[in-house]
Amino acid sequence: MNAFATFGLWAQRNRWIWAALGVLILWLVLSIVTSRFSLSSLSGVILSASFLTVVGIGQMFVVTTGRGNIDLSVASVITLSAFVALLTIKGQDANLAIGVVAAILLGLAVGALNSLLVVGLGIPAIIATLATGYVLATATLLSNKAIPGFAVSPALKDVATERIGGV
Repeated sequence: MNAFATFGLWAQRNRWIWAALGVLILWLVLSIVTSRFSLSSLSGVILSASFLTVVGIGQMFVVTTGRGNIDLSVASVITLSAFVALLTIKGQDANLAIGVVAAILLGLAVGALNSLLVVGLGIPAIIATLATGYVLATATLLSNKAIPGFAVSPALKDVATERIGGV
């Protein structure tokens, strides 16, 4: 087997490298062409992508557990959970753990409700989660209008801006 054939087999087995190389080349070209593309902007993109990656992994479990399963309420659950966490935290670091626990419990409760609708009542997952998402989005919008503004705790602000422990 010659070197080209060996490289061809290696390239077929490691296709992800080509995607990573393409992203790297695109990032290098854009950083040369525009001043807005820098390491700090890349770290912001990675931070945003990390949250979506966690959600994507959870959605992967939903999709791969059976035929036709999909959860369309994910975005509404995230939005309402963040809203409940901010309401619970009330801008103080002392309430941060309580707010995180409240958001997680809300997510678990909605997951249990979706499971009851799909498994217990036999409603198709796409219909049940679409309806749940609609109800949660409406609840978030209606609740949000009654509150003039939010105070964000300094610790939560640090996590959102990539600084943990002042670093």
